[in-house]
Amino acid sequence: MPTLEFYVHKIQKKDTLLSVAKRLQIHPVDLKYFHNERCKFSERIIFDHLEGINHLFVPINFNSTLSRNNERSNERPTQFFDQKFYKKEYQVTEIYIHSNQKHELVSYTISLDFKEIENKTILEYNREEFRRNGEIPDEKLYHLAHKTQQSIFPLQFVINEKGNLISIFESEKLVENFNLKRKEIEVDFIGGLTEKYLDTFEYNLTNTDYLLNQFTSSLLFQVLLMTREVFQTENNFLKEFYLVPNSFAVNCECNISYHHFEHDVLTIINAKTIDYYNLEDVLNGINSDEENEMSSFYAELIFEYKTDKKTKQLLEANAEIQLYDEEKLYRTYKLILK
Repeated sequence: MPTLEFYVHKIQKKDTLLSVAKRLQIHPVDLKYFHNERCKFSERIIFDHLEGINHLFVPINFNSTLSRNNERSNERPTQFFDQKFYKKEYQVTEIYIHSNQKHELVSYTISLDFKEIENKTILEYNREEFRRNGEIPDEKLYHLAHKTQQSIFPLQFVINEKGNLISIFESEKLVENFNLKRKEIEVDFIGGLTEKYLDTFEYNLTNTDYLLNQFTSSLLFQVLLMTREVFQTENNFLKEFYLVPNSFAVNCECNISYHHFEHDVLTIINAKTIDYYNLEDVLNGINSDEENEMSSFYAELIFEYKTDKKTKQLLEANAEIQLYDEEKLYRTYKLILK
């Protein structure tokens, strides 16, 4: 056996396996295993105590489980918010599958740009090239809705140090910008329905809490703004998710796994609701704060993130929310980000 593989450590009176391992910066499980593989049977460590043991075989340059875990954690994004985590542009596909097997697919391009304005971190978000089932819809109502929504893009959000959306930047200008373009929209779309739609849209712009919730509760923004700590945790955790846009957040129990490949890392988060809700309440956004233990509704969620080992940048993401009622799959939401 090569003599440089280990050295002999003399046990002191108050030494324990944990104290020696901590002092030598080796995981106690690795130290115990390494010693027991090289010592006589009578000198083996049993039940983690060092009683009757005078010397320990200590590895030199040993790549312990702890150090391997530390190396791997360094291949994943840090727990702190970093603007470099995002690419400038992503292609997004959303798929809605209803219980009657009706599929609806929408796709679009998003761009993300970060700025510092008035000592605030601003996320400028834009959305373009909207398609339904691969084509630009021909319906008049779609064109009205699309042109109306594009009148306020790009949107600017104020985000905090954790990367959460906290407000809409200069929200009062949204109504001003919309009114500047409203006449142009009314020229293209004449009629009482158009006027009613535009009035409702303008009213919603004045309710900034409602408008902010539209984005924070969407599956897209839940994927983009996932709590960054999840890329560094090894334990199960609790987290709130929105199951339906414009609804309320529900508690979920989550477990996480990491899969390290040659150039990238796949982080998978599986979650399931832990409280009792009624399906109709969730769909309608009515949170009564009273649990219904007789309810058979629950939801399962999965989030998958592919990140670059070197740059820690988000390359791709997949997410899925499945709603179940009476043990039957009611609706599925899927999102693909590339």
